[in-house]
Amino acid sequence: MRGRTAVTAALIALSLASSLAVTSPATADGPPGGGPGATGRFAYVANAGSRTVSVMQVGSPAALATIPVPAGAEDLAVSPRGDRVYVTGGLRSHEVSVIDTSSRRVVRTIRAGDRPVGVAVTARGSRAVVANAESDTVSVIDTRRDRVVRTLKVGDWPRDVAITPNGRWAYVTNLKSHSVSVIDVWRGRVFDTIRLENDTAAFAVALSADGRQAYVTGGNGSDSLTVIDTVANEIVDSVQVPKGAENLVVTPEESAASETPQVYVSGGFGTNTVSVIDPRLLIVIRTFTVPYGAEGLAINANGDRLLVTSGVGENWLTVVNAETDTVMRAVRVGWNPLNVAMDTPPTNAP
Repeated sequence: MRGRTAVTAALIALSLASSLAVTSPATADGPPGGGPGATGRFAYVANAGSRTVSVMQVGSPAALATIPVPAGAEDLAVSPRGDRVYVTGGLRSHEVSVIDTSSRRVVRTIRAGDRPVGVAVTARGSRAVVANAESDTVSVIDTRRDRVVRTLKVGDWPRDVAITPNGRWAYVTNLKSHSVSVIDVWRGRVFDTIRLENDTAAFAVALSADGRQAYVTGGNGSDSLTVIDTVANEIVDSVQVPKGAENLVVTPEESAASETPQVYVSGGFGTNTVSVIDPRLLIVIRTFTVPYGAEGLAINANGDRLLVTSGVGENWLTVVNAETDTVMRAVRVGWNPLNVAMDTPPTNAP
């Protein structure tokens, strides 16, 4: 699990480069298999205002398809095989919708908690973890049966989820209790709770490629990024992000845009700014703007293409060349696009 902003600007037309897929490190929670969904080709956008998911194909100047999601569309996560997309319903919903990417339709809904928002799938695809904001719970879903197998009580207003590469640990931000819950996904229990310093809000979370660090933003109106050592489950540092810190995404260890990892942070509601952080130096190394607002983020496996949703009040997905920080294209999607996810290239066991 992210959303909002409003601006007007012109549509920019260039070509979208060849690979839009998120890297997924090899893990131990089950083989990915083959499946009908061809991975590494599609991006999926959750349009909260229109209750739809837009499908975008690499190289296409427009959305390829629009999938109605009656239960709502706030956040989404794609299975490693690329054959399923799990979509949280958000406000006034209790449901997680399951989209079949071959037929491009909702094939199942899963009853979770009150107002399911953030969602993440383990890198081998056997579990999905959902943050239920209004019930202060986390739902653990068995994706083979598409049913909830654990419901865990966490902090106040759980909002976002990130899962370590081995599929065992889920980090869940608790917005109103200023904390991060550490879930043992394998054993179905809350393992630890990390309280952020100075009553900093815990909005969104992302993990480094090796899973050894978690990065937590403070959300709309905040300029805080907290760094957590996931081995010790302790806060090790923080970074000030003057342009705002709402959603975030981490590049692979090495990418076309940089020889070292980078953390992209969106300014969120009311901004059109993205900040780039060097996680080794823990400083903001540059910022750039996008035309239609900066809300949800996703990065491709090469680390050279960044996708940015416009958020509340707009209906755009912006494609950025991460090597030059320049806008390549803006694609019209549904209304209030909050988040974006890409299908994942298959991985082999280590």
